[in-house]
Amino acid sequence: MRQWAVPGANSKWGGPPGCAILQEHRDRDPRYLRGPAVAPDQLRPEALAGTGALLRTAAELKSAGWTRVNAEYASCVPLHDRGYHWGKFEIHEEIVERLVHVAHRQVRQHPGETIVLVSHGGPTQYALRGLSGQKPQGAGGMTAMSVLRALPGDFEDQKSWEVLVSNDASHAQAFAHGVETKI
Repeated sequence: MRQWAVPGANSKWGGPPGCAILQEHRDRDPRYLRGPAVAPDQLRPEALAGTGALLRTAAELKSAGWTRVNAEYASCVPLHDRGYHWGKFEIHEEIVERLVHVAHRQVRQHPGETIVLVSHGGPTQYALRGLSGQKPQGAGGMTAMSVLRALPGDFEDQKSWEVLVSNDASHAQAFAHGVETKI
């Protein structure tokens, strides 16, 4: 939310200086995190309203005129009903749980098929570790990719996911210009 909801936001990951998320109230609940320099009245209202106001279901998108949306689609991990908002963010463990759940569900629904899951750099690294138990290798970057294979048997065990490619961005080197962004 810091890249768009705080004063001076310019879409950069992490937001402008002074808006870093600090952990407070950890003894009460580790999900309660906030940007220390931003008063609620300085935020865009959508940040306070949370995911219920920010994320639309497929049916809502279809009724709003999006023609290429299957109105019957339902996310396997609906974030709009988890109560996240400014001050109550999804914590690392919840992100990993969500990513691993999606991977397991897709493998069950598409046995023997190739599945491509796309996300940001951090979450893809979390998923690799959550599925395989291995730390991501390689330099990473904004276009890094990992390739995993669910081995026969109980693929929900970390030991049953084989890492074929880990956090590799070499495919993008031919197109690189300017400063390379690392994660």
